[in-house]
Amino acid sequence: MFSNKVSGFLAIAVLVAVSLFAYSFFAGSDSAIAGEAVASPLCLNESDSGFDVQNFGSIYLPKPRVELSDTCLDGTILKEYVCPGKRMTSVDYDCSVDGNICSDGACVSGSICTDSDGGFDVNMSSAVSNGTVSNLWEYNEYCMNDETLVEFYCDGTDLLFEEVDCDGFPHGSLGQVCATDSNGYGYCLYE
Repeated sequence: MFSNKVSGFLAIAVLVAVSLFAYSFFAGSDSAIAGEAVASPLCLNESDSGFDVQNFGSIYLPKPRVELSDTCLDGTILKEYVCPGKRMTSVDYDCSVDGNICSDGACVSGSICTDSDGGFDVNMSSAVSNGTVSNLWEYNEYCMNDETLVEFYCDGTDLLFEEVDCDGFPHGSLGQVCATDSNGYGYCLYE
């Protein structure tokens, strides 16, 4: 009877140990994929030979079988996957520190264009930023007169603008005027 209790205790101890190991393995895996520079699963290889923000690269994990590629989180922040000591780690790197932008999973020189209203939207005022990280210009949409709005927007990295007759835009919608918000930015407003 004593040996049955010992066997039962050992079985429970083994089950708890296996559960804790499985939890720590999978919890570490999820945290690392979330990108907080946490070491996790074993890497097979790395295509860009280490911490190389100037070139796009990928790492390959055998368990689970997955490929993780360097990616841009926004116009300047690069998520760089690396395998120091054959363990997967990710680092969020600010390309603007070197005067670059993030494009196609690498830090490169070039222009950026961002529009605070998301694009061509005459019913919302906005500011558009365009240029390089070290020489960024801001353009504010404005009213030329009571009916005409100068609308700035981005086409990729290019800055474009258009003079819009608020009273006739969109086609068939009359009764709009060009108004100015509290920041001095222009937009078309229904009267």
